[in-house]
Amino acid sequence: MKELRTIMKNITDRMYPLPSEDLEKLISFVDYHEIAKGGKLLEVGSTAKSFFFVKKGLLRLYYYKNGHDVTELFACEGNVMSCFYSTFLGKPSRWAIEALEPTAYYQLSYQNLLSLLKESLAINGLYRRFLEINLVSAQLKADVCRFESARDRYIRFRREFPEIAKRASVNHIASYLLMAPESLSRIRGKL
Repeated sequence: MKELRTIMKNITDRMYPLPSEDLEKLISFVDYHEIAKGGKLLEVGSTAKSFFFVKKGLLRLYYYKNGHDVTELFACEGNVMSCFYSTFLGKPSRWAIEALEPTAYYQLSYQNLLSLLKESLAINGLYRRFLEINLVSAQLKADVCRFESARDRYIRFRREFPEIAKRASVNHIASYLLMAPESLSRIRGKL
């Protein structure tokens, strides 16, 4: 329980520090899980219902386009992953969530989060900040892909996500950066 408290406190403190009683409320609603490399936390066509707080490991959110999978998002230790479209709207997902490594995580159901939001102004603040951070991150990723060269996108990725750059495959990183794996290999070879 102490380890869970430390992990959740580290995650929340980066976004919106919670008073200890609100942190305890949040912790009381999360469940611990482990998943093997290649395991799916969400399948395409299923409805997402939870947020995943990564304790150890690496996850990716991805979709299929023209017969290829495209990575939309990565999450490693201390990060949170969900498929927002499906979770918030209760609709079948076009995305899947896969473990790229054996992964230990804490799961918070959206329904439990909604209950917590009714009880705690501080958790509302955390939730709002979480949404703001993710909205800005999505806009930044879109802008980077629109306006930066492939080389600059990779340099930025490596600088902003050094752990993921070391641990994710060339194919997954290339798809995240919207380039062919061969292009990424050439760029990496020149750096």
